[in-house]
Amino acid sequence: MNHRDNELRTIAEAKQGLSEARRREFDAIYSQHRRDYGIATVWSVLFGLFGLDRFYLGHAGIGFAKLFTFGGFFIWAFIDLFLIRSVAADLNAAAARQIASTLGG
Repeated sequence: MNHRDNELRTIAEAKQGLSEARRREFDAIYSQHRRDYGIATVWSVLFGLFGLDRFYLGHAGIGFAKLFTFGGFFIWAFIDLFLIRSVAADLNAAAARQIASTLGG
């Protein structure tokens, strides 16, 4: 199963028990917090050595570490090329659960 399918499943689970009005509210809030896998991947490919992929995902500490070590001496940047989609997916799932919890789901 790919990241998008997992995301859709997580969203469906998070929205269970929410009223229709709360579901619309969930969708509006989630769209503001969601990080796109494709954008994260492009940032990683083009600017991973400078940590911009991690800044995009909200990981400022890791972003600065990559920036000052030139992508962890290229190693960290290379590894993130393969991991960045999973990191974005995990952040999106956590955001969905947090939003649902806040809305009373």
